[in-house]
Amino acid sequence: MTAAPKPDILAAFESAKGFMPTDEGLALYAAAVEAGRLGLPLLE
Repeated sequence: MTAAPKPDILAAFESAKGFMPTDEGLALYAAAVEAGRLGLPLLE
């Protein structure tokens, strides 16, 4: 199962001016969640 933000958080992302395409943002979110589960460092 792929990690995804809560619907209200996703709606805020999608409404942000200049936000990346939704599919790209969701892929990065899922990768960050998985990296966090593995204890890897995260950097924006």
